[in-house]
Amino acid sequence: LYREAMNIYRESLGPESGHLANTMVNLAILLEEELNEYDEAELLYEGAIRIGESLYSDENVIVAGWRRAYGGFLCVVQEKSADGATQIRAALPILEREYSPGSEQVVAARSMLGYCLTDLGEFEQAEEQLLRTLYDSQSGLGPDHSRTQQARERLVRLYEAWERPEQADEYR
Repeated sequence: LYREAMNIYRESLGPESGHLANTMVNLAILLEEELNEYDEAELLYEGAIRIGESLYSDENVIVAGWRRAYGGFLCVVQEKSADGATQIRAALPILEREYSPGSEQVVAARSMLGYCLTDLGEFEQAEEQLLRTLYDSQSGLGPDHSRTQQARERLVRLYEAWERPEQADEYR
């Protein structure tokens, strides 16, 4: 259905429409999460971001959300942590400007940035991002929210990679 919708948008609205870009991101997420078709998903994310930036700007909150999703995909699925961190770093200031610190959008971006930085061995920066994520998610989303639990898990992952088992134990 997403492919059919993309064809309809291309034919009726042209190759550079917001509806097309949004559909591309939705299909990319489906391909990533359900069908494991990663190469096509990557191309769709890139195309949607290109369209979004040409239509709106690179400061647009919708495009920033797409960058956050793409950055997470690059880091976790494609194991391209440096590229993922670059995407998330571009998105995070825009998301922070548009949403509160404890919002799901900001917490998700900051948490994923911490994950990417852990993979890159940038432990101090990862720790800063993940501790802030934990604080903001507890304050904004609550201690039992899945994003708060995820922040704890990512702190454990960080401290294990950093060879600091005592600190990891604090978040288990």
